[in-house]
Amino acid sequence: MLIDQQAPGNSVHVALGGQVSRELAERPEWLRLCADVRESAPHEKILEDLSHARSTLLHAGVSEDLLNGIATGLRHASWDDAVEAFARSQGQQVNFYLGPMRAAEAGPSKTGLFLLERRPNSAETVSMLEQATERIGKAMFGAPCSFMGRHVEFYDLTAAVGPLADARASAIALFTPFYFGGWTDSARQQENRRSLLLHNVVRSRFERLTRPLVDGLHIDSRPSALCDASDEELEDAFTLWLTLHEMMHASGPMPLFAEPGHKLDLGMDYGPIEEMRVDMSAFIALGILEGELGERATLAQELIVAERLLRSIRVGNALAPEANGIGKSLDGEHGCFWGATLHAADALRAVDGEIYLAWKEAHAAIREVLTEIYSGEAAARVANDAPTLLKNKAAQIRQRLFTKKGEDYALPAALDDHYHRLHAPDRMSLTFPDC
Repeated sequence: MLIDQQAPGNSVHVALGGQVSRELAERPEWLRLCADVRESAPHEKILEDLSHARSTLLHAGVSEDLLNGIATGLRHASWDDAVEAFARSQGQQVNFYLGPMRAAEAGPSKTGLFLLERRPNSAETVSMLEQATERIGKAMFGAPCSFMGRHVEFYDLTAAVGPLADARASAIALFTPFYFGGWTDSARQQENRRSLLLHNVVRSRFERLTRPLVDGLHIDSRPSALCDASDEELEDAFTLWLTLHEMMHASGPMPLFAEPGHKLDLGMDYGPIEEMRVDMSAFIALGILEGELGERATLAQELIVAERLLRSIRVGNALAPEANGIGKSLDGEHGCFWGATLHAADALRAVDGEIYLAWKEAHAAIREVLTEIYSGEAAARVANDAPTLLKNKAAQIRQRLFTKKGEDYALPAALDDHYHRLHAPDRMSLTFPDC
């Protein structure tokens, strides 16, 4: 369920829900539970609410083990049972959680709840890509790709109270156990780690912030294939892109999650480079699979490009308007890297409010910047001071691609002018009327 509501400025509000959440919304015990979590009621009161809602949640498909684990957490502030039970909910039609959580992998946790409803038709595509890890990796890196033990799944976020609701659409995935708080047994929680991608959040973002500009994206002399893609084709393209995105985070000469975690420690100094690396690597991987995927691969590639050149780059160019510079967000600066990379290679032209991509030149530009990034990461992997090498490499790429303006960076003038002339929403916030 998607309900648009225009908000002041360049933001749009979207209300999300699903079949199970709508059924729960008719039950007063569910609404009471949500209200008390929202109001940060004492855990004793939330436990009482959970007891009243127990049969309703069981009927909705929530497992008894999970509800028992949550009850233990509420009673004793010990959440390992609940987190492990959630991990065992892999593949179930409905996933529910209540307890300490966060909308990112770091920072304090707060009591919240959420309901996820499984997306149809994604598991087959994920399985196909899991089986292609060796082929993709050997073509790109000389060694197989990996998911490093994570299980990629696609769900719709249909109800949320607390951190996931407060994230205002910036949370598009849930990585367990790291987004949960209160657990202490690392060895126990390392099994069955899950990467839950929130499909309806990502798709709503595309529909509200990217699609309004898709008609102005041209691939060589033709309109983007996104203009006429069906819902089913778009859903498949999102599954291909986002699954490969997660694969690439765990692949290459310096995977993001590999110890000792230098890239994670560098935060925003390297984070946007990492996001560019994985999306551009996903783009190349789709080309490797083109023989079997055909037009599915091309559509997914165009989706990546559209998300970065029509949405992310506008966010990055608008975050620091008072400094006329590129705003510091992973999504925003990542998009600016895409635009500046393609512009520097003469693969992107902005003319009369529309974007023209030279597809062959775009492929070459992406491969060139990836070669630079992967050479730097391979060197950093064996260096005594890897963080410094990575930080210096990121600074070199920024200096080459962006224009220096005071203490900030900006897009090249032609791109900066193009994006400041566009008028379309660049922010989205979410509400969940079923809770």
